[in-house]
Amino acid sequence: MEPSRPCLYASLPVPGPHVPVASGAVRQDYGSEFYMLRFKVERCTNPLPHDHTACPAAHHGEKARRRCPLKYRYTGVPCPDFRKGSCKRGDACPWAHGVFECWLHPSKYRTQLCNDGPMCSRPVCFFAHTASELRETDLAAAGPAVSPKSRQGGKEGFAGVDPGV
Repeated sequence: MEPSRPCLYASLPVPGPHVPVASGAVRQDYGSEFYMLRFKVERCTNPLPHDHTACPAAHHGEKARRRCPLKYRYTGVPCPDFRKGSCKRGDACPWAHGVFECWLHPSKYRTQLCNDGPMCSRPVCFFAHTASELRETDLAAAGPAVSPKSRQGGKEGFAGVDPGV
């Protein structure tokens, strides 16, 4: 097998600073708008073997793949049907399918502080590491007013899932 090569897609956006993390690794900062609107949304065009976890594009069968919240207009509230295994509404569903759609949604991304703060070692983290990274949201753009919790009496959220990657 040919050695792993960097993803061609990764060179397209102009990344921000490399942020050192506690593990000694480096977290690539593409900026909040990129993570909310493009990260794991567009399909990767690199046909060569490469690390899908380090690539900001979506790959076939990848759990991190998600819909663009501007195109599909879903909320950051988890879909109860998707949590049970599948959602018959598919892309037309008004709720988040998976942890990445939930926590990278503009209504949630970096609206809370990370428990690990500046010592966070996640390559991609959905939370702010300092007060200056905290974002304010426009709740009017968050999606449907009725949550799946109130509609079906179920619990909101993705039980047992750590939203940090």
